[in-house]
Amino acid sequence: MSDPRDEVLTATQQALLGERLARYPVQDDQVTPTRLGNAVQRLEEYGYDRYRLDSQVLWNELTAMAPEQARRQVDTARTSVDFFIALLYGHTVLVAMALCATSVDSADPPVLLGTAGVLCALCPL
Repeated sequence: MSDPRDEVLTATQQALLGERLARYPVQDDQVTPTRLGNAVQRLEEYGYDRYRLDSQVLWNELTAMAPEQARRQVDTARTSVDFFIALLYGHTVLVAMALCATSVDSADPPVLLGTAGVLCALCPL
């Protein structure tokens, strides 16, 4: 019985392996531990490697050529992400303000610490 590793790969299998390999960054020091990290790293490099464009310039060029429906979907997704990032930063600022306010003489420390605790619990969500 022959070892399966000794079999010759078909052209389709070679193309699939080549496609999987293309998802990884070119340089070894840029490979990350997760598949998502490698995909993001490769996406950041692709514009410069292929077209000598910065990733932001490439993204603007791609969205300019995309159909209107795709642009609307990207804008909707970006709006949702921007909202939650702003919410996260807002919670962080409020936690810092609540903790700083505990040093004021007329402050109510249990309320302020409770508020800071609730906001800290909501940040990961």
